[in-house]
Amino acid sequence: MALPQATAARAGRTEGLRCFVRESSPATFQAVSIDLGLATGGGSESEAKDSLRSQILSYVLEAHTIDRAYFHDLMQRKASIWFRLEYWLIRLRLRRRGSVWLEYVPMPAGGSAAAGVCGAAGGTTGNPWRK
Repeated sequence: MALPQATAARAGRTEGLRCFVRESSPATFQAVSIDLGLATGGGSESEAKDSLRSQILSYVLEAHTIDRAYFHDLMQRKASIWFRLEYWLIRLRLRRRGSVWLEYVPMPAGGSAAAGVCGAAGGTTGNPWRK
C-alpha cells in the first residue's frame, strides 16, 4: 500500500497531513492526525503509526465514496486545540517524548482510491486541508 513520495505528487497531492505520536503511558502510544482530528493507539510507536495510517486511508476513502456530499467538510475537520498545541511542542522540541511526521494521502480524483505514503517530518505551506 505504500507508494514512493513521487507517486503522491503525481496523484495531485504534494503536502502531507500533520501527525504526531507520543507515549501516553508506559507501553502505550497514541498517534494523532491534527489535520483530520483522528487518533489511534498501540503498544508500540510503529503500531500506533500504522494504525493511524490505516484509519486515515479508511476515513479519506469513505469520505470520498459514502459521504461524498460532505467530502470537503470532512477533509477540514481539525483536532482539538490541545492536540495541535502538543504537536507544536513536540515539533519545536520543547517536549522530548514524541515525534512528528507528515502522512501523504493523495486526494482521490474521479473514482480512484486513496493510497497512503509516509513522509519525513517537515514544514509545509498552502496545504488545502489546513484552511
